[in-house]
Amino acid sequence: IGLLQDTTAEDWNRIFGVNVNGAFYAAKAVLPGMIRRQMGRIINISSVWGFAGASCEVAYSASKAALIGFTK
Repeated sequence: IGLLQDTTAEDWNRIFGVNVNGAFYAAKAVLPGMIRRQMGRIINISSVWGFAGASCEVAYSASKAALIGFTK
């Protein structure tokens, strides 16, 4: 996306909406059935940038780090 100074609040919210909120809502949707069956798996796909960060991908890197934390 770009540098922090070039990232708009709209960009930030859109990226977090897809990468973090999407995982949250998907997990919330399947959780009742998993609890009822006492089994299940949720697999989230992140990125190396969630661990390392990238100067030109600040919103993307931050959202992938959040996804890693959510998943753990």
